[in-house]
Amino acid sequence: MRNPSLGGIGATGGKRRTTEAGEAAKEIRQVLKMAFPGQKFEVKSKNYSGGNSINISYVNGPTQKEVERYVRDFEYGQFDGMTDMYNMTNVNKNIPQVKYLFVNRRMSSQLEKYLREELADYYNNWDDLPEYQKYRLMNDMFSNYSMTPGIGRVKGPSLGKRR
Repeated sequence: MRNPSLGGIGATGGKRRTTEAGEAAKEIRQVLKMAFPGQKFEVKSKNYSGGNSINISYVNGPTQKEVERYVRDFEYGQFDGMTDMYNMTNVNKNIPQVKYLFVNRRMSSQLEKYLREELADYYNNWDDLPEYQKYRLMNDMFSNYSMTPGIGRVKGPSLGKRR
């Protein structure tokens, strides 16, 4: 309900206040833009009763570990499943932080095709391998490959020619 003494405007004077998760997402966007120019990232924040979180999604680009290296300071700590407790081991009052930070990297169909071709050249029995094994080999390779945005060049371990 609106407060009549404020002339119909809510308690914030008509302006929405940005949450700490929103501020962290804003800073993460800036950090990622500087670290990986040309790479498109989707950074979304969520607030809920148990805390807050940020989801970072992108296609191809740098490895997940490379991205995590730049954004891990924006997370308070880690959840420990063994003790069923959240350990606040990374609290920094100088930057906005969230309770949970998720980085999700997806593979484009073009990169999947490229990796399939590389693996087929490397493994003599590629066509005989079960599909789940091909998928696992591709994902193992994908996790170590980094795409250069805008150029489309792939950097990563080379399999060489085995055949």
